[in-house]
Amino acid sequence: MKKPISVMLTLVLLCLPVSQAAGGIQVDDYVDVLQGGRTPAGDKDPAESAPTGSASVEELIKAVQGGESPEPVVPDDAPAREVPDAEISHTARVYLGTLLSPEELKVWHVSTWEDVPFVSVTDYLELCLALGDESDYTLRSHMPAKNRITLKCGDGSAVFDADKNTVSLSDPEDFMGYMNLVGASSNDVMQFSDKHNSTYRPGSEFAVRFEDYDLELVPAGGDILIPFQAAEVLFGENMTGYAFIYNGQDFYDVSYLGDSNSYAYGSENPSPYQDALYSGPFADRESLTPSYSRYYLGTLSMMMDLLHGRSSETGYTSMMEYIKSVRLDPLILSLDAGDIRSGVDKLLNIFFDTSHDGYTGDSSVFDTKATLLFIRDTHEENLDSAVASLRDGAVYPAGMEEEEEEDEKWDGVLRNDSDVEDLTRWVLGDDYYRWYGPANQMMMKWTCLMDWLCPENVAGNSLQIRGNTAIITFDAFRSDDSTSSFYYLALPTEEDWEYDTFGFFYSCFEIISRTPEVTRVVFDLSNNGGGDAQSLCQLLGFLTPDGEVNITYMNTYTGAYNSDWFHVDTNLDGVMDDRDGWGGQYDFYIVTSPSTYSCGNAFAFYAAKQGLAKVIGRQPGGGDCVINLWYDAIGLISSYSGNLKLGVKENGQFVSAEGTVPMTAEWGTGTFALDAPWYSPEGIVDFIDRLEAGEADDAA
Repeated sequence: MKKPISVMLTLVLLCLPVSQAAGGIQVDDYVDVLQGGRTPAGDKDPAESAPTGSASVEELIKAVQGGESPEPVVPDDAPAREVPDAEISHTARVYLGTLLSPEELKVWHVSTWEDVPFVSVTDYLELCLALGDESDYTLRSHMPAKNRITLKCGDGSAVFDADKNTVSLSDPEDFMGYMNLVGASSNDVMQFSDKHNSTYRPGSEFAVRFEDYDLELVPAGGDILIPFQAAEVLFGENMTGYAFIYNGQDFYDVSYLGDSNSYAYGSENPSPYQDALYSGPFADRESLTPSYSRYYLGTLSMMMDLLHGRSSETGYTSMMEYIKSVRLDPLILSLDAGDIRSGVDKLLNIFFDTSHDGYTGDSSVFDTKATLLFIRDTHEENLDSAVASLRDGAVYPAGMEEEEEEDEKWDGVLRNDSDVEDLTRWVLGDDYYRWYGPANQMMMKWTCLMDWLCPENVAGNSLQIRGNTAIITFDAFRSDDSTSSFYYLALPTEEDWEYDTFGFFYSCFEIISRTPEVTRVVFDLSNNGGGDAQSLCQLLGFLTPDGEVNITYMNTYTGAYNSDWFHVDTNLDGVMDDRDGWGGQYDFYIVTSPSTYSCGNAFAFYAAKQGLAKVIGRQPGGGDCVINLWYDAIGLISSYSGNLKLGVKENGQFVSAEGTVPMTAEWGTGTFALDAPWYSPEGIVDFIDRLEAGEADDAA
């Protein structure tokens, strides 16, 4: 169950149903959506801001090159505080996705924080190192002052100062792991490159002021106590790969749940693990204590200020102030867990307003007994029904195939932009816009349009050839290590395509290479919502002239910048050499639309920036951040745009992949380009022919 400290975040760049991000929207427009249901309009330039407490990186770079890191900068203007009483409450069990062999962690009770779990920073980080299974790292403590402790991990230092109420990190990656977008292993079709060196520029030292979040560090027993969820934000999943939720008694890893929190949807299949998670002392309570409400808001705000990769685009520098400015504080500051759940729903789906920020679960660890009873009763009813059927001579499972109902078809006609609105309302319902922000709404319209235009025999994965042009259409980036690792034993077949897009690409190029008249290849990503980052890297390998792939990104939390190089064995000959890749043998084009999102957006961005392909169609929908798992102090599980941000440094400035894909030519007129050749092989070929003939104005 152990995971390395160097967390290889092969986090799936999932496409939740819809959305792009298109700049900040006026707060009053958002509030009108909540109160009156009006569809907002209008943009504003997002305020650019650096994380609070960030410092210069130069000294740290020198320290990394020369050895020991310097002591981090600690703010010295915090007033003295009265220290509350603290005592050990109990020893909690720490479950790692199973009820077997839990770890242990002492929970402290602090007199001014009713119900809030505090933990020793030393105990907590020792547990993190143990879970990270990083034997090269040891935790060394130093207590230079009564209420201050310095913990060293590798060359990095973390100073916990209870008097100043700050946590300062000199080398964040030593505590959180060197976060990579994807990893590569020797038994896979992709490895780190031997031809090009990957580079890494470390992040800045920084300090977090707990008073900014109405939280506090408490000295006790020769150590410093920290609110548990604050420790999870600062270290937690970034350091171990685990994500722990507290149910009033014990801690449970929920990293495996993601958007499959079965209790949120009344699952008919109970889980002993989730039964335990949602049966803690908080399960009987409908309300939080005022202290726990403060703790919830403070740790939620800390998570968003530090780890939300799109805070500047959303338009805030302080999440606590932002919640008040958009008038969500009556919900999120409520003592009722249901109100908080509603507030988080609106925050993610309306105000954050991207497809990577989406609320996925309804269950918290508070007031869950009724839900548990419903699930158990439903399960019992299903078992009783099975017994009755068996007594009547049935076979278990029944094996009866239900007749598939033919999908109802929209009977409208797409003549202008207003018809796309009618189509969207027919698919999603008349009031769909009440639950999403304007960027999400626009993405929904484009997705409904692309779904409607795409022929059934083309949807999913398909290859078409028209004269000198091959058109590869695929709707997601999928990667299955268990499949691709065995391609050296059995080459990809059609059965593999559903789970592994590399196998689909390999099969396509086997056919294309045997069709001598083909001189150009078009990748149609018009309705590609994203997928797995490893698949993104693998597929870019087909566009390169030698199988070498370069992916660049920034950690918005620490300021670290990565330039990762991989080699992809595109011809599956078991040799990582210059015979891989098809770049230079074909002219590559990529078709995108605002429904092209996440990995789809990144594929077009890196290919265009690196001169591998020309992009036509319409500007992709965005999605420049890797998804982080949202897990908070009341146990809500969701997703949000995380702190790994795709893009590239140009002239010393980081350029995000959001809305910046270089377009060779855009086609069609009007908002939705209804006169463009979407999914028309002949139309796409004609457009490219005219483009290559220099008739760009006519083509566009």
